[in-house]
Amino acid sequence: MLQGAREAGADVDQLLRDLAIDATQLEKASARISYRQHTDLVKALRDTLQDEMLGLLDRPVKPNTLKMLTYSAINARTIGGAIEIWAEAAVLLDVGLDIRWQRGNEQSLLIIERRANNRVKNQHAIEYLLFAAHRVFCWFADQLLPLASVELDYSKPGYAEEYRRLFVGAPISYNCERCSLAFRQSVLSLPNVRDFNML
Repeated sequence: MLQGAREAGADVDQLLRDLAIDATQLEKASARISYRQHTDLVKALRDTLQDEMLGLLDRPVKPNTLKMLTYSAINARTIGGAIEIWAEAAVLLDVGLDIRWQRGNEQSLLIIERRANNRVKNQHAIEYLLFAAHRVFCWFADQLLPLASVELDYSKPGYAEEYRRLFVGAPISYNCERCSLAFRQSVLSLPNVRDFNML
């Protein structure tokens, strides 16, 4: 998560001190921080770098871009419709990733593929984008949406146990050709209960 900030020359150690996060503890493979600290760290990195993807992609994603993706889908009638619109709008990010919505009969996939010449620095960018997208869709439905499955295009990390919470207990496959979130049709047919007045 910190790689992009370090490479951009940000004073990461000072940023961690400001958030009362012990930098020496983060060097340990077993290191964990609280959900609140993680949220504060993401906000601090985003504000420092002026990049919603924390310096981990080909180029910066301007602040509020992900909010604009949410705006684009806010009037969809169903969760499936909202995800489809969100995926279409996400193409505008143009940051070394191809994002698309693949409809199926029993389940559909939100797919993220790295372009051949992409410069995604590490898997945290993929995790963050998948997590952020899923939680936006949960907000549309006003409930935690189950995932049928998750595909990741990298090896199982040492902290994979954390994925149980991140991906709501869905089965995960590693070293796949792409990254994806699979949604069952029963989830996609749920109503979108949000509108512009709730933003």
